[in-house]
Amino acid sequence: MTEIILQEGKDLWKIEAKGHATGAPEVCAAISNLMTAVAGWAMCRNDVTVHESRLSSGEAVISFAGDRTACRAIWELAQVDALLLQQAYPQTVRAAILEA
Repeated sequence: MTEIILQEGKDLWKIEAKGHATGAPEVCAAISNLMTAVAGWAMCRNDVTVHESRLSSGEAVISFAGDRTACRAIWELAQVDALLLQQAYPQTVRAAILEA
């Protein structure tokens, strides 16, 4: 089971994926793609500061702050992706949305 936790604070966004989608390599690939895409997006923006970025097997975290409109947009995209993964693979993905 992989848990994807999306947290939105007043000025900080955090996305974390913990665990393994054992027996479902397509789910692992989708979660890795999500986390890598968000991290890459945040690192390439001049108006976004990355506070934490760890991408490893079984654990990935990205937290960032900056332009509120841009950060909120990528966070919402990640939220939709996580919820769609949970809907498609309920045995291997659990998404939690935490808003301040």
